[in-house]
Amino acid sequence: MKELLLLVLLTVGFTSLATAQTPQKIHDLKSLTDSSGTVHLFYRIFAEYERTEYFTDNIYHYNTKTGEEKLFLEHFYDTRYGFESMFYVNEYDFYENNPDKYIYIGGYDFEVGYIQRYDTLAFEGFLTFPEHLTVSGDDTSMVYTSFNSQRVKSSDGGITWPSPRQIQEETIPDTSKLNFPLTSLSPYNDSLMFGGSVSFFRSSDAGLTNEKIEIYPNDEELFFDHDSVHVYAMNYFISDDNCTPDKCEHSFYSSSIKGESGSWKKKKTFFGEKQMYAHPENSGELYIWGKDTIYISKDYGESFDFLSEIEEEITGVVVEGEQVFITTISSLYELENDELTMLREIPVSVEEKEPEVPSNITLHQNYPNPFNPSTLITFELFEPLNVSLVIYDLLGREVDRLIDSELLLSGTHQHIWEPAADVSSGIYFYRIRSAEKVETRKMTLIK
Repeated sequence: MKELLLLVLLTVGFTSLATAQTPQKIHDLKSLTDSSGTVHLFYRIFAEYERTEYFTDNIYHYNTKTGEEKLFLEHFYDTRYGFESMFYVNEYDFYENNPDKYIYIGGYDFEVGYIQRYDTLAFEGFLTFPEHLTVSGDDTSMVYTSFNSQRVKSSDGGITWPSPRQIQEETIPDTSKLNFPLTSLSPYNDSLMFGGSVSFFRSSDAGLTNEKIEIYPNDEELFFDHDSVHVYAMNYFISDDNCTPDKCEHSFYSSSIKGESGSWKKKKTFFGEKQMYAHPENSGELYIWGKDTIYISKDYGESFDFLSEIEEEITGVVVEGEQVFITTISSLYELENDELTMLREIPVSVEEKEPEVPSNITLHQNYPNPFNPSTLITFELFEPLNVSLVIYDLLGREVDRLIDSELLLSGTHQHIWEPAADVSSGIYFYRIRSAEKVETRKMTLIK
């Protein structure tokens, strides 16, 4: 797991309190099969904490070959210390079906939004928050997002974007603009895209021209068949003023002509909220599920058969090859030969323990922050300790070492960090470590 994730985790590791955790929920299931044939699953686990404004919605990575689960990306919100602290991930995607090549959009503390690739911080801008990430192909191809409702594109895999000033002043170069409300992109044809504003539109030339189509799918999301021709949609129909998604009709539509206007046909209507998944390899194979039931079609949605029923609420279904994976609120399953095998189960609730080690270090927020050209780092020791104080960048690489395993007396200690000339603007972490404890905080350098 990337060192960045460990550093981010440490930024809130010292905030452990004796608070009860409410029941957790697994959701937002994704999958990929790597070049070796191993299936990797990704999902969020949401948890709130009683009597606090603190929740987590972290993303985890489950390797089906080893059965190992690891934290992949952290997402949290915390006000327990009298100020708002947050680190969030809105959307993420992968290149080349490789779990080690990924890109995501997120931000922290309502101050900074960014696009983070696995190998670089691709974008950072104050008050400029990217949304709606869409990835095409490998890590050198097109990536789409939007900033302040301005839709933009990167032609080098999400490394290069318009500058924060261009975005804020709405002076984005024409070569970086996308004049199309993209929400769904075909994985089999990167020129075929769909999106909505007041109506829903289709483009077959990467957004240069478009046509209005007759449907408006749930969550503005379409699903694409492996044959690269059929396109599918689920449409929520409001039948009366008291209708809610979990009670009213959801109709399944399909197009056999790449979603062209006039080609959409309603094939089946379901009662209650339904989700969809198209098999990434088997043409014509579709899965539709509701609260506790999964249906399958192998004829492009012309007919659906019952596949499985689960007593607990279903939150996700994905398929890799012949393996069907399902998440419910509390469990991860594999469905094989009509039998469910549990791969992972989360506890209904858990009590956080009091820290076993006394708080013998207090690390304060640097001042000023953001800063340029230097900042003051202050910490307190409540007993003599052998400590190190190290600066890291957002990728977990060591940038500077202010204290290198020195024995310091109890009391207040202050150190000024003045970055070297080759240290660029961005987010950095400063971490103090002793044999008993580690504390980390983040800071922002602006040049």
